[in-house]
Amino acid sequence: ATCAQDPDDNNKKVCKCISTHFEEKGDSNTCVERKKPTELCDFTNSSDHQCVENAHCLGGICTCISGFRNVNEQCTPRPSGGISCTKATENTHCLVEKEYCDVDGSGNGNCKCKEDLWFLSIDECMPRTQAG
Repeated sequence: ATCAQDPDDNNKKVCKCISTHFEEKGDSNTCVERKKPTELCDFTNSSDHQCVENAHCLGGICTCISGFRNVNEQCTPRPSGGISCTKATENTHCLVEKEYCDVDGSGNGNCKCKEDLWFLSIDECMPRTQAG
């Protein structure tokens, strides 16, 4: 946390969490690391600051907002037009651990979730078991 003099009270300091952390609900003295995509979050907490940047708490799970996708536990911009691929570009265009390239007869395709995963949103694949 970073602390500074309270502008309204010279005898008091005001502390705020650094950008990678959020203030624990009900405890203004505790900063907790922001939740990564697919991690559980408190959806009753009206603040989306509990999830990493460009993510929000959706149904109790941190999810990348529209236009972003989960890459290495961070929400990064999704290329415009979705993720197109060919079998030759599958390992560079699709998220290897979560997606495969579903090609048509012409050899062109789109990245899709692997069989044991499902789309939590249009931008993210998630394990079926974690979804409940």
